[in-house]
Amino acid sequence: MLKLHISSRWSVRNWMRHILSAWLIAAAIEFLLVPTSLKSPTHMHSIAQMSLLRLLCITGVIAVTFDYLTRFQQFQRIERWILPGAFAMLSVLSLITRWSLLLAGLCALVLVILCVYALRGWNNAPLPTPTPKKAKKRYFWLTLGLSLCVFLFMSIWSVCKHLSYHTYSFDFGIFVQMFHNMKTTGLPTTTLERDQILSHFNVHVSPIYYLMLPFYWLFPSPLTLQVLQAAVIVSAVIPLWKLAGHHGLSGLQRFLICSALLLAPALSAGVNYDLHENCFLTVLILWLFYGIDAKKLPTLTVAAVLTLLVKEDAPVYVAVIGLWQMVSGLLHRQRWSIKTGSVLLGGAVVYFLGVTAYLANFGDGVMSTRYLNFMTSQDGSLLSVIKCVLLSPMKAIYECATMDKIKFVIQTLLPLLALPLLTRRFERYLLLIPYVLVNLLSDYPHQFDILCQYNFGTLAFLIYLTVVVLSEWRLSRRRTMALLASVVASGALFYMIPLKKGVNYSLTYLYSRETYRQIDQILETIPEDSSVCSAPRFSPHIASRTTLYDLEYCSSEHLLGCEYVVVDLKHPSKRMPKLIEDLYANDYTETHRLEGQLAIYQLYG
Repeated sequence: MLKLHISSRWSVRNWMRHILSAWLIAAAIEFLLVPTSLKSPTHMHSIAQMSLLRLLCITGVIAVTFDYLTRFQQFQRIERWILPGAFAMLSVLSLITRWSLLLAGLCALVLVILCVYALRGWNNAPLPTPTPKKAKKRYFWLTLGLSLCVFLFMSIWSVCKHLSYHTYSFDFGIFVQMFHNMKTTGLPTTTLERDQILSHFNVHVSPIYYLMLPFYWLFPSPLTLQVLQAAVIVSAVIPLWKLAGHHGLSGLQRFLICSALLLAPALSAGVNYDLHENCFLTVLILWLFYGIDAKKLPTLTVAAVLTLLVKEDAPVYVAVIGLWQMVSGLLHRQRWSIKTGSVLLGGAVVYFLGVTAYLANFGDGVMSTRYLNFMTSQDGSLLSVIKCVLLSPMKAIYECATMDKIKFVIQTLLPLLALPLLTRRFERYLLLIPYVLVNLLSDYPHQFDILCQYNFGTLAFLIYLTVVVLSEWRLSRRRTMALLASVVASGALFYMIPLKKGVNYSLTYLYSRETYRQIDQILETIPEDSSVCSAPRFSPHIASRTTLYDLEYCSSEHLLGCEYVVVDLKHPSKRMPKLIEDLYANDYTETHRLEGQLAIYQLYG
């Protein structure tokens, strides 16, 4: 006979389990309802046959049913196994219709995590009260010394990359021209970006750049921007040092975790594509985490606001942190966390809606095309991504199952020994949403390229999870050994990826600096107040002017309307050789030439 057990209180954990289990069962039902000829866990034509309304209704009914059945003790014993069971069923159905070894491997990994939960349950213990520790000064100075070394390495790398003419119109030339105009007019206008005069904020809303403007105003040079980015990136060790201390890590452990961050390719290789607003994300998000954990409202507020100002998609990071705080507060009955999370989530959503409305009405719109693999048509919005994941969670896992993305996961998680995944406080898995959403779901190759700038924000989440996981380990020696292994792994990847890349650019400049000096002298002959159409690799060097167009993408009207045209002889334009004929036919005369490098044509008449 079934024994009735009335729960003494409403449980957030139980309801989260009910909803997840019900959702996976509903997704399996939706998949079964798709006609056999269209059945596929990965193709959008299959997902288009599914109904979101029906899925939500089925999920709700099953979740309520589960909640009712948990009154019976016999059901409680098996109910936790329904979650991995439902996922296993969905995985088998999907793999039967489309077999993939990588997909099977990722499904197995998720299933292991769900089975750990079923066996051992959620960690229900109250969150431990952090016991901040003071660090010996020698570890502070060691951290400072390593930070300076990495800063110098990043600066030399990016400066030599620019001096050796390996920076281009997209994107560094755009930012050089934008800062020139910000210095002279206060407005972030460019002509290089879209072949017309417009504000860069009509493409990407990044007011955070104004924090760099005073330094550029004092030292107006493209090199200033490269060095400023390196300084911003390395400054992430400041909030990380304070976070690690707040969570009870010793001085040695704080030095090691900072070393792992500085050497991790996801941070140190981020300068490879030159200045981008994303460089602010690591430091600001870590300050936001510190403000939350230390309950410092001013720090939290400033960090959250500045994070929102980084880019139009930055509210995603703040919203996820807010959601995590709300759930954590509900689970552990912490009013401060619930209130803080609600404000962060609500503020991020409101700002995101506002900034996307601005881009839709006055700008180029949000770049949702980077998620075309989740959209049924090219005019879809980012909401299509959410709808697609809800209807077919296997589609999301499938999009992560490529060799390039597996390689990226190794490059980002190996330096941290996969510690962000090793927790039974499963609400922390919410903090992995940006990592999956930004880096793994998109099929835009730069999103999962370790040398690109899209890793700065997600790295902050991963390093924070590493700190809190380590802080709960009782044995200090165990923490230290893990961090030593982390530094070794980070150092090995640092040697293989950013160090080799940075040294290569530095040597390239040193070996050919006389050639680059000659190019500099020729470009300096172009008057600063003249209009120029330039080949991509020369644009950043002459972008401190009001009118500049890219030779590869500008219209013929703009090309033949400029006073000067800079042609690349080493990497000829796709318009060659007709370009030279058009120039001579329209009263242009060659004024300077460096064989194998460049030629400058001036308009007469």
